[in-house]
Amino acid sequence: MQPGGTKGPALDGVGAALTPAQLRLSVVDLSRVTKGTAMPSFHKTSFGTPSPALTAEQIEDVVAYLSTLRK
Repeated sequence: MQPGGTKGPALDGVGAALTPAQLRLSVVDLSRVTKGTAMPSFHKTSFGTPSPALTAEQIEDVVAYLSTLRK
């Protein structure tokens, strides 16, 4: 599997299928949800900042948006 890419999963209905906590974990550290994923962590940590990294506020904005995708 090559890192990066231009395609992603369909997000139709993700807000109805997952709770905000599940969405948040998927954004923050998908490797804890999907073992073996090539997706990086998107949250800044005290142990180093992955690139790209989102602030806690930006993650909450993404979760809020994904929660609206109910159909």
